Amino acid sequence: MSISNKLNKINNYIKKNGIRYTALAAVEKLTTKVPYEKRSISQPVEMAQREKTYSKPVKFSVVVPAYNTNPEHFLKMVESVAEQTYSDWELVIGDSSPTDALKDGLKSDERIKYVHLDVNGGISENTNETMKHATGDYICLLDHDDFIEPDALYRFRSVIDEMAEKNESVDRLVIYSDEDKCDGDGKKYFAPHYKLDFNFDHLLSNNYICHFLCMKAELIKKLELRSDYDGAQDYDLVLRAVLEEAKFVHVPMVLYHWRCHDDSTASNPLSKMYAYEAGKRALEDFGRKKNWTITVSHSKHLGYYNIEYEDFWKDRTDVLAITGPVYINGKMVGGALNSKGQILYEGIPNGFSGYMHRVEMTRDVDGVIKEYAIFNPNKEGAFRYLYDPNYGSYTKL
Repeated sequence: MSISNKLNKINNYIKKNGIRYTALAAVEKLTTKVPYEKRSISQPVEMAQREKTYSKPVKFSVVVPAYNTNPEHFLKMVESVAEQTYSDWELVIGDSSPTDALKDGLKSDERIKYVHLDVNGGISENTNETMKHATGDYICLLDHDDFIEPDALYRFRSVIDEMAEKNESVDRLVIYSDEDKCDGDGKKYFAPHYKLDFNFDHLLSNNYICHFLCMKAELIKKLELRSDYDGAQDYDLVLRAVLEEAKFVHVPMVLYHWRCHDDSTASNPLSKMYAYEAGKRALEDFGRKKNWTITVSHSKHLGYYNIEYEDFWKDRTDVLAITGPVYINGKMVGGALNSKGQILYEGIPNGFSGYMHRVEMTRDVDGVIKEYAIFNPNKEGAFRYLYDPNYGSYTKL
């Protein structure tokens, strides 16, 4: 990110959240930074993946809408697909650029399909048009200037095989992976996003699923992307997949690299504020379809949302209890619990937002400290504990 973009980002954060929160965010960033190295695959593991045979074919269609793409970035994207250790794939490129110059650098590979779109209809329409040429069992969405790890499709295929062994249906399967960011040259990697397994309420706070998204072809072709939500079309897609009772499976490996340059959302979120407004509308639409009466607002972190319910217990009959964080002497001492009964974020200073802002975002958890939980006396059999940092925050006992 350029110095001017950094200064603009800081200035806008101050305007939105004030000096105190900006100072806290700066201190947290400086004191909690963890070194990161991109994962790599050893040669023996890579060879074993390439040599593996399968009893049943499963084909992945990697769908890429392109528009005026940097040729170097474009070819890196293509190369990352061509180098996959799993070979049953096709790369379907829908290019809406004024010319078909991107086609010139493509390797001769029958698995690579290049389609020049006559009209640039925007990201959603271009993706839908490109998907029409996809023939795979599953469709994976890949941005035109990003790239994936060599074992990405192999890992997705492993998920499908594991589900088959358990006789689980894959009719509405959605697979996603962890991701990171890289610089414009694709040499420096940073900001790894180690994601949660499917977490309904956290998804209502943020599109944490994001990249690398793979969906059963019949499901995504049925849903399509909606141009009214361009900028957050993938968020809208995932929310509607939830309404279709899709099965979400998380691959806990960084398989996707999100290229970060000055014009990208990854580097400069303010450059695409419209995307966050579109995400807000997608959540509002989801609420309407669920027959909830809600108000959606932006949190102080762009891309993260708060939802207020007119009647929480009426709308959320799946929730057993809500808790907020408990702080003593400026440190968190209670609230949400993990599966081992340990307090999540124990000891984190009051005002810190935590990794990926999870301390400040609503999410489903394994349990709560009951002394500070708020129970619904009118509902029996509900199964979900909800950790809501905006609900009943305690500063002292």
